[in-house]
Amino acid sequence: RRHPRLPLRQPPERDLRPFREPYGHDGVRTVAIGPDGTLWIGGLGGLLRASSADPRRPGTWIDEADGLCPNGVATLAFGAGRTYAASRAAGVSVLEPGGQVHCLDPARGLLGERVLALWPDGDALWVAVDGPPGL
Repeated sequence: RRHPRLPLRQPPERDLRPFREPYGHDGVRTVAIGPDGTLWIGGLGGLLRASSADPRRPGTWIDEADGLCPNGVATLAFGAGRTYAASRAAGVSVLEPGGQVHCLDPARGLLGERVLALWPDGDALWVAVDGPPGL
């Protein structure tokens, strides 16, 4: 059964909002809404937890200096009160409810650095990686 084609229309200019990641970093890679309604923006320079739905207002900036895995953020997921931020080539950052940040990488048991997808499942986290190191 064929589905009818829906007409596509250009959204009005007022509905489009260009966004440049704050703190001088370009390269937004992912945007997600956390379970509490907080806007999270991941990019090449790190992770922004926006203080409101307006990303132009200052929020909390998290980067390697705070314990985030290197190489920016490409994927976000939320589960068990944690925020998970995967980099494309350096593992998964875990932001604990108390504010601690740590990096899961091959040195800490992750089977690969290049994370393709995250799936929180209760207290567990499923991580799809692009093969073990050395393959």
